[in-house]
Amino acid sequence: MLCGSWYGAIFNHTKGVPLAAAMAGAMFFLIRATRDLPTPRMRDMVGLGVMTGAALGIKSLSLLLFGYAGLAIVMCVPRPVIGHAAERARFVMTSLLWFMPAAMIAYVIMVATWPWAGLAPLNPIRGLLSFGDFHYHIRTVLFGQFYEMADVPRYYIPTYIAIRLPLMTLAAVAMALVLLALPATAGGLRRTRRRELGLIAFAAFFPVVCQVITQGPALDGCRHFLFVFPMLAVLAGVGLSASITAMGRIHRNAAIVWIAVLGTCYTFTAGKLFALHPYEYLYYNQLVGGLEGASRRFVTDYWVNIMPEAVDELHDFLDRTEPATAQTRPYRVAVCGERVSYEEYARANLHWIKMPDWRYADFYIAPTHMNCDRNLDGKVIAKIERMGVTIGVVKDRRAIRAHGYKATD
Repeated sequence: MLCGSWYGAIFNHTKGVPLAAAMAGAMFFLIRATRDLPTPRMRDMVGLGVMTGAALGIKSLSLLLFGYAGLAIVMCVPRPVIGHAAERARFVMTSLLWFMPAAMIAYVIMVATWPWAGLAPLNPIRGLLSFGDFHYHIRTVLFGQFYEMADVPRYYIPTYIAIRLPLMTLAAVAMALVLLALPATAGGLRRTRRRELGLIAFAAFFPVVCQVITQGPALDGCRHFLFVFPMLAVLAGVGLSASITAMGRIHRNAAIVWIAVLGTCYTFTAGKLFALHPYEYLYYNQLVGGLEGASRRFVTDYWVNIMPEAVDELHDFLDRTEPATAQTRPYRVAVCGERVSYEEYARANLHWIKMPDWRYADFYIAPTHMNCDRNLDGKVIAKIERMGVTIGVVKDRRAIRAHGYKATD
């Protein structure tokens, strides 16, 4: 919840966060089930089926959960590995049979919430494959360079994940990976814990690695990969716990000091989110210099959440400068954003106009995302700012219209 790109997304992404939550729930039940293989408890199978079905009803990407379940079974095959092929095959087959109730529950929920998936057996797989092949003329930005969503560089998603997570969370994930790599004799994890943490790490990184290898389309930063954030948070929790334990072995006071340091770091992050409210999803860590360093170089307010505040600023400006006609005289307003969002807040006399007619606009509302505020000239009459950074503007264009139309590229 202290990750701005997650907390802020709760109020914007009607698919991304529910998908991530359902997949996290499925992983929870899957981890519990692995502890009892080849005959897991039925309540874990029911939980796995419900969570998987809920995830499948949102996006076909959650078919990855079936792959994770198969990997979990393989990872749990008992030792010794050599010379016991029949025993291992029996273990795998028994585990698969016990997973069937979960698969059936998931299928029923998926079809109920995504009817197209039930029209043909392979439709869910077709949906998953199409995810890596959808292309629209949508632009995005990385390090100040604009790209079509189909042409983003391979490092697009890893970069955005790295700069959107709190630095302490990134460091804690690294701690968990080191712990996973260490042998048990050197302070590493026991076999069961190593297996579970390895499965979580695989779920966190495998989709990102696939994105890098296939160089699939991407836009709006990492919003289509929010489903890996809960797994990263789990890894971070394990890493932080291990670091506190390690400090405790040195001295009790060392552990207390380290807990205080961790608390201070996350309190600082919470303060940043408080300062950004209600635009928490604009959080960037210090790898890029926070929001100030990210402005105009990375995606910012792509949902144009500034709209209510910008419209209020326009209302205040008209009430202050033209009180007699502020609510009756018709004004034309160009908006770099969705019409429905604008008209939700604007007065009836502030008429939205479509893009070909922007040259006739009296006022212009735009976020600074993708330099949208530079599309039309005008006198800036209001700025929406957070942490000293302008994230949106309102412009008065009437003086420009009086002297002829001028637009900047």
